Amino acid sequence: MNPKQDFTWFERQFGAFALAGISVYGIGYGLGLWGAVIGGAKLDAGTVLMRGVYCALFPVTLAWFTRTAWLFMVPIYMIGFGMSFGKVLTFGIRDAIMAWCSLLAGERPIPSQPPSHPDLPWIFAIMLWLMGLAAIVCRSGRFGRGGGLQETTK
Repeated sequence: MNPKQDFTWFERQFGAFALAGISVYGIGYGLGLWGAVIGGAKLDAGTVLMRGVYCALFPVTLAWFTRTAWLFMVPIYMIGFGMSFGKVLTFGIRDAIMAWCSLLAGERPIPSQPPSHPDLPWIFAIMLWLMGLAAIVCRSGRFGRGGGLQETTK
């Protein structure tokens, strides 16, 4: 095998997605650690909206500026954000190992304590809605960018 052989198209795409995925996961994890301290752990509308908009800033930017890559990046971002935002106080490695052992033994895993941030599903719902809105608006020709704008030739 020639050590100076060029990478194939698939290898380059995989490398780019792996590098981007790791960085996006890191961004989500870091923002989740910072976002976990905003407001209390209560399920009030103001805190949920504030956290939802805060969580959505990065994915909405991805959906606005990239055509297809955000479909891959946003779930990885959500995993990173959710791992740091919800796991800090509730679900640890020990719980995961015990749940896996219970499943192998044919028993139902004992649920962990309730999540410390019950607003996390609502935060993700706000994020997905805003991200979808950004993707639709981006593709609309009325807002200066997207598939609707085409030059007319006379």
